[in-house]
Formats: sequence, structure tokens, C-alpha cells
Amino acid sequence: MNKTRVTADGLVKTGIGKLHTICIAPTTATPTAGLLTVYDSTTETGTIIYSEWVFATTPGHSIDLDCEIYAGIYVGFDGTLADVSCTVTWQ
Repeated sequence: MNKTRVTADGLVKTGIGKLHTICIAPTTATPTAGLLTVYDSTTETGTIIYSEWVFATTPGHSIDLDCEIYAGIYVGFDGTLADVSCTVTWQ
């Protein structure tokens, strides 16, 4: 199993595989709220696998997905989301 952490828009993996978990956590006491979206893609377009509004009061948490991906894994932070990390475990 592989693990990749991003704190801004980022390509995690290209090609076919499996997305296991997404762990979302603030990197400061009060992160700037915004939308986090994970795509089955190599860019910030295409099939959305998971999307969540992250607020300043959102505690760190994990989401178990265990889903197949076909194009890749891309994590997108909207224009306002900041001071948040997203760790993705994948194969």
C-alpha cells in the first residue's frame, strides 16, 4: 500500500489502481474553509470520487472508500481551502 500527502492541488497516482482511504486534517488551529474534491483523473476534472466541505471547525478524520480507479487520483483544493492536509492511501 502507498501513501501520499498533499496540502494543495496535486496528482497522487496515474493509471488503474485502488483508492483505500482519504485522511483529512487541519495543519493549523483554524484552517480556511473550502471544498476538497478527489477525482478519478490526472487533472482537476473528470469523475468525482469524493467531495467534502472542510470548515475551520472540522476535526481530523478518515474516509474509507476502497474503490477502483481507472485514470488516476487527483486531489483538488478549491480557491479558498487552505491549511488542510489530505493523505491518500492507494495501490
